[in-house]
Amino acid sequence: MTVVSPVAPAARPQINGDVYTGLFGRITEALDPFTEGDRVGVLVSLLAGFSAYLGHGPSVETAKGESPLMFWPVLIGPSGVGRKGTATGIAVSVLEHAFRSFMEEQAIFELPATGLGFIGELSDHVVDGKIQPLLFVTEEGDSFIANAKKDAKIGTYLRKAWDGATLIHKTGKGKTYVRDPYVSIIMHVQPKNWAAIRGTKDATGGTYNRFLPVYVYQSKSLPVFRSRNSTLVIRAMARDLRSAADYARDIDTVTVPDHVAEVFESKHRPIVESLTSGSEELSQYTERAVAYLARVAALYALADKREEINERDLDAALALVSYSVESVSYTLPEAEMDREVPLAIRLERFLREAGPDGVPATQLYRKFDLKSAALKTLTASMHSVEIELGPSTGGRRPEIYKWIDPDAEPEAQAEPPDPKAATPRKERPLVAAAEIPEPGHSTPVPALTPVPGPGAKLVRELAARRDVQAKLRAAKEVTVTVAPAPAKVRPAVAKPKKSRLLDSLL
Repeated sequence: MTVVSPVAPAARPQINGDVYTGLFGRITEALDPFTEGDRVGVLVSLLAGFSAYLGHGPSVETAKGESPLMFWPVLIGPSGVGRKGTATGIAVSVLEHAFRSFMEEQAIFELPATGLGFIGELSDHVVDGKIQPLLFVTEEGDSFIANAKKDAKIGTYLRKAWDGATLIHKTGKGKTYVRDPYVSIIMHVQPKNWAAIRGTKDATGGTYNRFLPVYVYQSKSLPVFRSRNSTLVIRAMARDLRSAADYARDIDTVTVPDHVAEVFESKHRPIVESLTSGSEELSQYTERAVAYLARVAALYALADKREEINERDLDAALALVSYSVESVSYTLPEAEMDREVPLAIRLERFLREAGPDGVPATQLYRKFDLKSAALKTLTASMHSVEIELGPSTGGRRPEIYKWIDPDAEPEAQAEPPDPKAATPRKERPLVAAAEIPEPGHSTPVPALTPVPGPGAKLVRELAARRDVQAKLRAAKEVTVTVAPAPAKVRPAVAKPKKSRLLDSLL
């Protein structure tokens, strides 16, 4: 059988191999040849199903009291190549063979996005006055995130359910109580939609930091035909998982021996607490990292039929929690571990990756949460950004922001004229000496054909007026062009008396 490895993103987070230890490590290794899903996606799906089946039985003892073992993984991966459904699908096959009646009656393949719907599902699964443990599997996590914004109660109920606290739903008819809830959730989300909850009330308020996000990507490409049959392997792994679960259900409390607790305080806890130091955005999602470390370690111990956590369990849990923090950092480009990347640099990177066509201003407003004036102020001092007007679509022409290489050699262009340079004076043509009229000389005027009647006198006056004007023009040319010569005294020329009719004809 030929297996083709897909090209995964080069910068995607890498998980420590310590996570694939014990029973869960053996199951994921056995299933890996039969699925294109990411191994870590298969692993967390198995952990969630195992914790749901254990229900109210065992808990883990901490200094703050006993904590339930509920586990809420979020598989974050791009559509198609993420193979989120493929990873969870083969894990669900093992769970259905291991816990058949539980998966038929207590597994719900949709997570309600309203408080009323969520509490209604829990109320529908009451047996002998006690809420049964439930496993929610939703491949429509993107829709859940979008719809949950419209109902504030769902966030409150999820936060309480993660701690196993009593839920109270008030209506006009009274109150509905759900005591001692036990819920495990598997959710699938696209990276862009998980990143979109950054800074929202449910992120900072603690709803989504109850989830453990892990980045997943297609591990390989299997042949469509001639693939190996996974049924025998799934049944064998299901038997091992059922055996471990039957043991774990009889355990009340998972404890940590003193010598392991000392190792945890000196080795594991400092690492977990340092994972998100210096980044407020990352801490929103990973605030429960230490709590998850204890829960996951307890699940590893119970899967190996032990009621005490050892150092290897903590190593496996630390590998998973660390990978979760790296997944959040990878999914949220704006969240940096050590420093905040300046907005100008993030904008420049985004425009550079957009290519020569550039990006409309409206897209930048949404991407970086900026107003028009703020964007213009930011880019005014950026030599690598230019703004052009795009083609008109019937309204105002859109502004297109483009990245340009500030170090590129400029194209050769003709130098513009210096505005301060003196403009050569345009000389008027000199009048030849022979053309200079002598004082008292009259320029001949073409004879006019006599006009009979009263208009004859008017024509003669007009001709005389033109003669005077010709003399004046000639005199002015002499004064302007013959600069070296001494100024000549010209006799005053008597101007004929004007008439209104004559002025209108000139």
